[in-house]
Amino acid sequence: MNHQKMIGKCLFAAIALWSVQWTIVSASASPPPAQSANEIPASPTRLNENAAVKQLLQQFEITFNARNLDAFLKLYVKATEPTYIFGHELITGRPALEVDYRQRFFGREDQQLLRLKLISLRHLGDGYLVAVSTASVTDAAGKSVFQGISTLILQRENGEWRVLHDHTS
Repeated sequence: MNHQKMIGKCLFAAIALWSVQWTIVSASASPPPAQSANEIPASPTRLNENAAVKQLLQQFEITFNARNLDAFLKLYVKATEPTYIFGHELITGRPALEVDYRQRFFGREDQQLLRLKLISLRHLGDGYLVAVSTASVTDAAGKSVFQGISTLILQRENGEWRVLHDHTS
């Protein structure tokens, strides 16, 4: 399957999954159960993937909160053009991601802190996963600036999971 078709299928699956997750999250005031039907079943390989994705999300938080844009961008794929959707904007390619993140988040005077919590993890095909997490951003005083859902389509690149597509809303 060519790369553009795989991205298209991944985006379709992510949007469908996001719709289901958004319905679940918005309809319930309580957090989702520790393991939902969408999570990868507990097998040694799957547990390793789950741990690797949680580590990637942790690196997202650490590099974002430290305002380390270079380290943050290394979490995205290198072999293909990554994409990012925030609100109604689609940003494509590493140079555009760098400009957008620098203007939107990394160049700010006020310190904003990102927190991600994995909700579900699903296989999309060989070398691809979709990770859905809650996303919250607070200011230095702990006041909420943003709360939403982050859907990351991940691609295995050189043995590590990297972000191919990020949609946060």
